[in-house]
Amino acid sequence: MRALLRYLVWVPAAFIVACFAAGLVVALGLYGDGPDGHGGFVELTQVAAINAGIAAFGPMLIAIFATEALRTRSFLFWLAFGGVLGVAAQLGDAVRAEPELTGARAVLLVVAGLAGGAVYWLTAGRYAGLPKTQSVRAEGRPMRSVWRIILVIPAAFIAASLAAAFVITLSAGAQPISGESGGDFVAKLIFISIIASMVVGAVAAIPALIMIIMAETFGWRSLILHLVFGVLIGLAAFLLGIGGATETREAVTLGGAAGAVGGFVYWLIAGRKAGLGQERRVPDGNGDPA
Repeated sequence: MRALLRYLVWVPAAFIVACFAAGLVVALGLYGDGPDGHGGFVELTQVAAINAGIAAFGPMLIAIFATEALRTRSFLFWLAFGGVLGVAAQLGDAVRAEPELTGARAVLLVVAGLAGGAVYWLTAGRYAGLPKTQSVRAEGRPMRSVWRIILVIPAAFIAASLAAAFVITLSAGAQPISGESGGDFVAKLIFISIIASMVVGAVAAIPALIMIIMAETFGWRSLILHLVFGVLIGLAAFLLGIGGATETREAVTLGGAAGAVGGFVYWLIAGRKAGLGQERRVPDGNGDPA
């Protein structure tokens, strides 16, 4: 229960505080060029904090997932990660108050990122990872976890997106053109599915990443859970018209079916072995698991 409260309340709160810390640094550096008065400074802080949160949301989710799973609590990691986000903000124009970004303001964005990283570490990062139990980790587990994060999980998500996109492509009623061989037609369907999978992946990326973090943290390996989650993403995409989806009964049904297929494929590749934070139990003196 304590771990659940941490991931539902404490970690999101720490992220928000870190964004406001970064926004405060930006506001302090830019205040002289902005509107006068206390209200102007507060407004500038709010705008900078919101922009920082939007720019950092995706990278922070990945970093939090990795550090929580691997119990990485390094202050230097979060400091460096914040600095990298500051550099990325310059490249992507994520936190800009003026059309021109001078050298001094570029440095300001890096300092803001450093401040945000330090504040996140102070509030949540230094306690990363599930509470320790009376057990030992399986040999080689840390390296297995690293490979799972950087290879298995991304590959499973890509495969799930392809599978869902293939279902949508098949349902579109494509027919081979005159003189087209069966092999060419299948190749065309696969090519269209690959293109469509990019849209599917973009739509599902954030909710899927949140689900993956929860599943890996708490060891949720249920096939039903992955199927239901996939259906919900598919239904939401078509009901809300995300990615150009149309809201008709057939389309909504298709979205749910494609989501279920995607959820099944992800579970088959990665979901059934979820649990980066899980540990191998060892018998105690009485022969029972510790």
